[in-house]
Amino acid sequence: MKEIKNEKIIFFLSCCFLLAAVIIFVNPLGDFPLNDDWHYAYPVKTLIENGEYQLHSYFSPNIFLQVIWGYLFCLIPNEFSFTYLRFSTLVTAILCGFVFFKIIKSQANRSFYESIFLTIFFVFNPLFFSLSFSFMTDVPFLMLCLASIYFYKRYLEGEKIQFRILGGSFAIGALFIRQPGVLILIAAELSIFLIYFLDRIKRGDSIGIIFRSKKTFGLILSILSGVLIYLFIENYLKFWLNSNEYYISVGGEYLKTLKENPSLFIFQFSKRSLMTVFYLGLFCFPLISIIFEKIKENKFHQKSIFTVLVLFNLLATFFLFKSGYIFPYGGNIFYNLGLGPVLLRDIHYLNLSVGFEIPSYIFISLGFICQILGCYIFLFLGKKIIRAFQKPLEHKFFLMLMLINVFYLGAMMIFSYFDRYLLLLFASILIITFNEKSKKRFYQYRSFVILAILFGIFSVVATKDYLTWNRVSQTAYEKLILRGIDEKKIDGGLSKNGFEGTLSEIENTHEYILTFNNLEYYEQVESITFYRWLFLQEDQLLILRKRK
Repeated sequence: MKEIKNEKIIFFLSCCFLLAAVIIFVNPLGDFPLNDDWHYAYPVKTLIENGEYQLHSYFSPNIFLQVIWGYLFCLIPNEFSFTYLRFSTLVTAILCGFVFFKIIKSQANRSFYESIFLTIFFVFNPLFFSLSFSFMTDVPFLMLCLASIYFYKRYLEGEKIQFRILGGSFAIGALFIRQPGVLILIAAELSIFLIYFLDRIKRGDSIGIIFRSKKTFGLILSILSGVLIYLFIENYLKFWLNSNEYYISVGGEYLKTLKENPSLFIFQFSKRSLMTVFYLGLFCFPLISIIFEKIKENKFHQKSIFTVLVLFNLLATFFLFKSGYIFPYGGNIFYNLGLGPVLLRDIHYLNLSVGFEIPSYIFISLGFICQILGCYIFLFLGKKIIRAFQKPLEHKFFLMLMLINVFYLGAMMIFSYFDRYLLLLFASILIITFNEKSKKRFYQYRSFVILAILFGIFSVVATKDYLTWNRVSQTAYEKLILRGIDEKKIDGGLSKNGFEGTLSEIENTHEYILTFNNLEYYEQVESITFYRWLFLQEDQLLILRKRK
């Protein structure tokens, strides 16, 4: 017994060493924003430097808890830096991985080693891994959601009220990062009541007795608490912090669109639901052999079903291609073949090439396979939902997971769409897939292990490249500042100019611009060479100056 315990400790420490080595290789150091970091980092900066919570751009997430978390990491050295903020998210990502491990480990037939490997697969997925090196809201929000789900799961298993309170508390914590956090609470509480309601109906209880029960009281109290806190944030906290003018009222806009333009609402929801199916197939691609085993078990492998899915996806791919859409579609982390958008003017605004391209037929072929896989995953989930409603007490946790994802994605997909919104759904699919008994251990699926390793390698090298070129961009920006160039005359890209507060005027005032391409009416001042690990080749960032 002691030898087994020592083996687990050694294995766990080896995983920690691997993670530390990967973080050092990727290199999170550098005082520069990534993606939309500049939105969320600015109030941390003003708290450290002025002791005030200030915003200077429009966005929708609440971010209060994330700002406090980032502030604590900057408070230790008592200075603002994006490096400290990235470390704050890395710590959150490790906590998130731990919570995911606890959920997986608590399920049937999952050994310690299997749970560790599946956690590594989850952590090194391109969606999760790349965002762990940013100050975006996705990883902190996901961590709180998974913590909420874990404690609600514990409540379903033993109905101990302390776990229900903890589950609700973490959902409220998620609300202080993103507004849909309140939907995690509502969906979880509704699922608890729904399971109880279906069970009592089967037993022959009257509806009157059911609605007079403690379960009903608990549902009303929990949801009322969540809604009141939501309203407090929207109507008081944001006003108290003098930041209400910068926040977009997502809830209000959502209801307004549903009321005034229901056809647009339905169209957007339908289109993005289809994109969700396609993207889920991409991020679950390493699971392809395991998923198809589930498909066979559920008798979805008939030729007729396969033929219908192939024809549907052929038509979808053809019409999307004719419309100018090639997989992966808009709002994805593979934009410009890297784990994050290139927000320099030549790529982001002028839509020029980043310097290397993969033939379209490769993306089309990959997309076609992923679309079919995604369709099969949803067929699998649909069959499980039907079974779950037939025997709700045997599938309590599954029903809760599904309702949480329906509520969350239903709210997130109307106004904008990014594949990073699928993080919670992706984690849920992994939890559901490995909650069922299987004929084999997961490591007996060679394709899963091989594809998981390849996905992990891609995540690591692509994330390193993403940080590298942003670091080089920051170096170029600092070079110009040291030469006495006014920051209002440097177009350093959306992230940099957004953070410096020069975004609104930079197009008219800039004399210098950072790009990957030579542009008409500009002359090259300098080029900085760096290495791209993903393509095993050198690339250059250019400093251009307007011709007089």
